[in-house]
Amino acid sequence: MAGQSGTNVALNNASGVATAVTLTFSAAGTWGSNIGATTPNQRLMNGYVDGQDVPSGNSKNNYLFANVPNGVYNVIMYTLPDGLDGRDQSVTINGVSSAAVFVSSDAGADFNANGFVRATGTSKDGPGATGNYVEFDGISPVAGFISLQGQSLDFRNFSNGIQLVLAPEPGVMGALVMGVATLAAGRRRRR
Repeated sequence: MAGQSGTNVALNNASGVATAVTLTFSAAGTWGSNIGATTPNQRLMNGYVDGQDVPSGNSKNNYLFANVPNGVYNVIMYTLPDGLDGRDQSVTINGVSSAAVFVSSDAGADFNANGFVRATGTSKDGPGATGNYVEFDGISPVAGFISLQGQSLDFRNFSNGIQLVLAPEPGVMGALVMGVATLAAGRRRRR
């Protein structure tokens, strides 16, 4: 899926089979991180949806998954903008601001050099904030919904894709991927 917005977009599972889960999201535009598109992981991280160019931050992107079956999920948002310029955003899940994860696109977030780097920051530029994805574990849908919000803290926010992964039951290896939404495939000129 490509683009900067969508309403009740139907999602497939990891096997490509249609599910009842839908995604509604809206952003100001799309951009490219210019890391190449040779591998599937590069294609995932190469494009992103972003918020408005707001020098003081406060641009928000909202993502709402509907019809999520009961269960416990790990929710992963991939977050790699163009340039490793120290851009910052906070990501919240299900409206719980006290559980926000902060992510910064510092040099350590370089995907081609370091692969996937999980951001775990609890404050802007705090310990663990450098990364290119955030993960919320043990999340249950609320009345069939899971929501995410990325909020820019200094320029514009950035979201490459989102996964809902059914958490394994105790003693069960592996996980069932419920859906991957590559939010942006297009590229725009670098700023």
